[in-house]
Amino acid sequence: MGFITQALAYIINLIYSLVNNYGLAIMLFTIVIKMAMLPLTIKQQKTMMKMSKLTPKLNAIKEKYGDDKQKMATEQQRVYNENKVTPLGGCLPLILQLVIIYPIFQVVNRPLTYILNMDVTAIDALKNQLTSLGISLEGAVSEAKLLDYAMSYGIEGIRHINFNFLGMNMATSPLEAFSVSPISLYWLIPIFAVLTAWFSQRLSMQTQKALQAEAADEQGKKKSKKEKNKTDGENKDKKDLPNPDAMQGTMKIMPAVSGLFTLQFSTGVGIYWVISNIMQGLQQLYMNKKFGIKTSVFKKREKSSP
Repeated sequence: MGFITQALAYIINLIYSLVNNYGLAIMLFTIVIKMAMLPLTIKQQKTMMKMSKLTPKLNAIKEKYGDDKQKMATEQQRVYNENKVTPLGGCLPLILQLVIIYPIFQVVNRPLTYILNMDVTAIDALKNQLTSLGISLEGAVSEAKLLDYAMSYGIEGIRHINFNFLGMNMATSPLEAFSVSPISLYWLIPIFAVLTAWFSQRLSMQTQKALQAEAADEQGKKKSKKEKNKTDGENKDKKDLPNPDAMQGTMKIMPAVSGLFTLQFSTGVGIYWVISNIMQGLQQLYMNKKFGIKTSVFKKREKSSP
């Protein structure tokens, strides 16, 4: 984990040295990391598509050999081998992406440690200096805010970082800005965090539904020509589709969590979160086009027939 964090710190340091702006550096850093992880995301998408197409076959095997676990496992493995699919093949890219999330957050949220290379002793000394100047450091004060205080009070020996981006101080949290003025540009951060999280989540769910529907259609074509059998097969396949209520619940929760998260942390972290959501959505659109998956984020929900 330390190696990953140091590698990410080197990247954001290099970007900052080129653009000399913390907000812009975070944006470019996020784009670079997302682009570097794109091959893993594509591999995960390929595996998910293959698994979705095999779902009807696997369900048929489960229904046929449900009482014989060993036979069922053998038959399912045969299907995997015939289609050159590794069940856990899509998990490794996802695990790697999850592993890297925390180091990314650390690098973005702790500029004193990872951009100015200050150790714990130096940071504690800075806190003592700020406290001696009458600055209250009660509660959780981010490293970005400590640095902002140090620059504002002209403390010597501290390298300055340009936190001004789009008229906002990247070291200030939206919540802190709201306490000063109810009308502020900082409102845009949690608002965009909610909207981009909704868009990304919605697109991902629509992609999943499209893959499940395609698998069900293919299975339906293989059913008997008899209308009754065909109808029974289609109804059974529809059970494999994602639960609409569960999906709607996730659609409401995740954007709300994004809004609360970016409301409390520094605006720099909020910028990372928003750009990350945008990149994730754009990558999903790219993969859908690449693999011919037809989705519509703003498609109206179909009304159930009476």
